[in-house]
Order: sequence, then C-alpha cells, then structure tokens
Amino acid sequence: MKSNEKPPLVTIALPAFRQESYIGQAIDSLLNQTYSNLEILISDDASPDGTFDIIKERLQGYDGNHKVIVNRNTNNLGISHYNKIMALSSGELVVIAHGDDISMPERVATIVSAWQETGASLIASNAIHFIDPAITNQEEATKPWRMFDSDILPDNSLLSQAKNGRGKNIAGATLAWTRDVFDIFGDINPNRSAVTTDWILPFRAALLNGVHYIDHPLLNIRQHHGQKFRRWIAFSENEDAYAESFFGNHLMQRHYMLDTLGLAAKKSLISKDVYKQASSLLVQAIILNMDKWSNIRNRLLNQNMRPVWTPIE
Repeated sequence: MKSNEKPPLVTIALPAFRQESYIGQAIDSLLNQTYSNLEILISDDASPDGTFDIIKERLQGYDGNHKVIVNRNTNNLGISHYNKIMALSSGELVVIAHGDDISMPERVATIVSAWQETGASLIASNAIHFIDPAITNQEEATKPWRMFDSDILPDNSLLSQAKNGRGKNIAGATLAWTRDVFDIFGDINPNRSAVTTDWILPFRAALLNGVHYIDHPLLNIRQHHGQKFRRWIAFSENEDAYAESFFGNHLMQRHYMLDTLGLAAKKSLISKDVYKQASSLLVQAIILNMDKWSNIRNRLLNQNMRPVWTPIE
C-alpha cells in the first residue's frame, strides 16, 4: 500500500451472548485498537442478562476515531449470528472478537499486515489462554499460557484439513476472514455446523486463497464456566457422554466439509484431481469417526443413557 493510500476498511465484530461479567473489558479492547480505518460492530444475541445494558453504558459518549455499530437480535440466533454479522458489516476483512476475550491493541493492525502480505482468505493467530479466577483460586492454575506451541509451524492446506479435520493452530476466537469466504459459499448452515465456526471457515478459506497463521499472541482468551465450548461439548461428568458429543461434532463438521468440497468443485474452484484426493481423505476420516462415535453411543445406550446436545447449565 502506498503511503498516501487509505488503508482498507476492516470490521472487528463482537458477537455477545450472556457475558455481562466480561463484555466491558472486551469492548474497551476494541475501542483501543491502533488500526485507523476500523468499523466496530457489537451485536448482542438476545442475551437474557444485563449484557446489552452494559454494551450501551460502555459506549455512551464514545467520540473516538472508530465507527461503532450496535445491534441487538430480537431472537437468539446461535451460530447463525455470524450470518447476521456479515450482513451488518462493511469491512473487506472481518475480524472476530468474542465477548469474553480481550484483543490486544495492535491485533487488527497485525492481522491486516499479514493479510496484505500473503493474500490469504483467512488469518489465524496464537493467543494467551487464561483461566478466570472464578473457576479456581489455585495460583498455578491461573497463570496464563500460550495457546499453541511454536516449535512446529502448522499445515492448514486443503488436503491437510481434509485428512486431519480442523486446521492446525486454529481457534475460532482468533479468526479473521475476507468477505468471499461467505460471498462464495453462502451463510453458515446451522443444521450442518451447530456449535462452532473453526472447522468450516478455515476449510472454505483453503478452497480459496488459503489460511495464514501468525505465531504471535494477539488476544487473551478467557476460560470460564459460561463459555460456549464448555456448555455444549467440552465438559461432562460422564466420560462417554463427553466423548459422544466430541466425536459427534467431528462427524457433523466433516460432513459439512464434504458438502462444501462438492460446492467448490461445482464452482470450478478446484480441479477434479484435487476434489478426488480431498473427498477420499474426508470419507476415510468420517468412517473412522463413525466407528468411534457408534461404539461410544452403544455404551451409553447400554447404561440407559440417551445423550442429547443441550447446554450444561
């Protein structure tokens, strides 16, 4: 970019739901971004608590340089909230920022620099992971740590994702993507990816101009009892119930990836040879996961347990 050119418009979007304890810090971290041509979109997904009131209070009287858009959904959209965000945003690049995390001031600027240098359709980064003090009082357990080890640079190519599933060193909270990730493939289908974006969006990007990973922490990711991953998949007192939901999610995501691969082939985004290689790898992974999932499912049924995908309150 020439020195006299205006930097591209970027949207940093914060989808919020039931995060009244953390939303204030998250918003402050967006308002403090150093990138100049920035649109800040804060969208509450019909939170039943005081999240939206805190959003309005935090932004009252803001007269900074960034354009700020505030939205509140009338009904809870879940994963479809991302589709609403894309409809409300105007940036050439969309950076996600969850309502319980804290973005570092240079986060957007660093992502934009990597995007302009590589031309990738999706940018991911390392992060600092920390446990909220409300979970534990143990000093050792609350020390922050780097989310991903830096010893091995990840392979997020199309064939690697088809074989291994979610891209390496990919976390949904760290992602930024170009508009064509949605413009070409359409909205996220909530019936195909009900819980997470960190499988399907990197896979879409791999079918376009690829994924680039920044091995530098650009945000602090908070681990707490109310976070979505804990409530839906990650934790259960019954080990088999956890495993059933874990492998069930893997199956759901891989079937969605297979559908997406077929769409890419129809749109001539990939060659027939690449389609054959990637689809073969995906089918093999689906079969392996189906075997694991069905065995766990049978064990649960033998215990008179019928697992369902409901939040853990």
